[in-house]
Order: sequence, then structure tokens, then C-alpha cells
Amino acid sequence: MNCNVCNCIIQPDKYKMKCPGCIPRGRGCVHRKGLCEALRKGTIRFCHECDDFPYDNLTLLENRYNKSYKYSFIKNLEYIKEHGMDAFLEAEKIRFTCSQCGKRVSVHEKKCHFCGKKY
Repeated sequence: MNCNVCNCIIQPDKYKMKCPGCIPRGRGCVHRKGLCEALRKGTIRFCHECDDFPYDNLTLLENRYNKSYKYSFIKNLEYIKEHGMDAFLEAEKIRFTCSQCGKRVSVHEKKCHFCGKKY
């Protein structure tokens, strides 16, 4: 997930939950409950580099985010694989910028937190 489009980053005062990030240093992937040795050891950087991709926990998260937010972790990882991280972040910046006020829009909201424009 692009941390920049998460409520925890956009509205930290409203959302007191502190996100550890997807890959906290030395702990492996939080979505695999720290069980991904390859990520923990640094032999891979992204899930799409693994033979187990997409693994069960990611598929569960994918289904929940697709249904609730129209957001795809798997498509994002495939995009990163094909185009690179810089291109992904630029595409996300365009996708999640409010067309009315120019501020960042959260993947978790159906309207801009800053100006109220509905999406």
C-alpha cells in the first residue's frame, strides 16, 4: 500500500493508530505475520518477487480493500514490477490528489478531508 494515501498519514491527529508500515525493520511482512523470511532478510523487496505471490493473507486483504475502497494491492505490486516504484508513486499522486483543492485524498475516504469534495 502507498502509505501516502492512508488516513494514518493524511490525518494523524484524527487517527491515533500508529501504523508500523508493511515491512517494519527486521520483522518481516506484517501481512504474513512476520513469517516472510525473504522480506525480513532483505533477499526480496516486494511480494511480487516471491514464488508464493500472491499469498493467502494478501489475497484476503486484497478482497477486503477491493470491496471497501476499490484499491488493489496485487495490481499495485504488478504495476511496480512492470514500471518501477517512482512511476507507481507518480500515478498514485495523480490518482489521489483532490481535483478541487489539490490536497491528498485518502484511499479510506469517499470525500476529500480538506474541502469535502465527494469521490
